[in-house]
Amino acid sequence: FLNLYVISCWWCWWYGGSFGMRTMIDSYGLMAILLAFFLQYLREKSKPVLVGIICLFGFLVYLNLYQTRQARICWIHFDSMTYKAYKRVFLKEKMDFTGEEWKAMLDTPDYDKAFKGERFW
Repeated sequence: FLNLYVISCWWCWWYGGSFGMRTMIDSYGLMAILLAFFLQYLREKSKPVLVGIICLFGFLVYLNLYQTRQARICWIHFDSMTYKAYKRVFLKEKMDFTGEEWKAMLDTPDYDKAFKGERFW
């Protein structure tokens, strides 16, 4: 949690326009080992809970791949996404609104204020 907090405190929280948190890559090895221990523990304790956790992980992997595709076609904006915009594109195959409506739902941060550590929304 400390690592997540430290890397999330960078003034440029959107990390230059990528989808996901590239800065977490260095932590994946440790997280994979902890996940393996957790799954081993569940396997020894409760099969139904293990199956439920694996199904949840499967859905989250699917969601990540689906939203990566949406980010590539600019349905998920790298720094200007709002809750309203996210709700409109969540698990959608086709946009049911115009480009102008889409732009109105986005909220671009003030980069200069973000760099200075000020409130930028």
